[in-house]
Amino acid sequence: MDDFIPIRTSLVQLAHILKTPLIELDLSAPLSARSAAKAMLEKFGCCTIIYSRNSYGNKVSKLISLRRRLKTLEVLKHFIYEDNPNLTVAIIAIYPSINEPICVYEIGTNADSYVTTNVLPVDPGWFKRIVKMIIGKFVGVHPAVGSVALSIYKD
Repeated sequence: MDDFIPIRTSLVQLAHILKTPLIELDLSAPLSARSAAKAMLEKFGCCTIIYSRNSYGNKVSKLISLRRRLKTLEVLKHFIYEDNPNLTVAIIAIYPSINEPICVYEIGTNADSYVTTNVLPVDPGWFKRIVKMIIGKFVGVHPAVGSVALSIYKD
């Protein structure tokens, strides 16, 4: 684990939780992470491509940005899995932020259902709860999530 050097010191805690080296994904060149991931997989056998959510802007722009990043990670997941089908590739959500991760879980699994129901914040009012559920379906992840990432392991 000591060989994993995070790009930013704020990512050290996340690197220790995930026990993988981190690659920070640039939105302007998302496929550049593909070659970086190949190098990390050769050296360590695992890596995580991380996308942190912007801390600026209003809630709507943050949610649209999160949806865009999630869709980009899904495309990247497809390309990486296509290169090597023997890899375990999963999209994970990080709550509340990459700087202080409390909960890390795989999206689209039983863990996702459990965390959304029992761990992530829930509004007491039924109307707000339904609105957040609809937003979560549109975005692809609970609106309280602070970041999404692509976790890759050799089998």
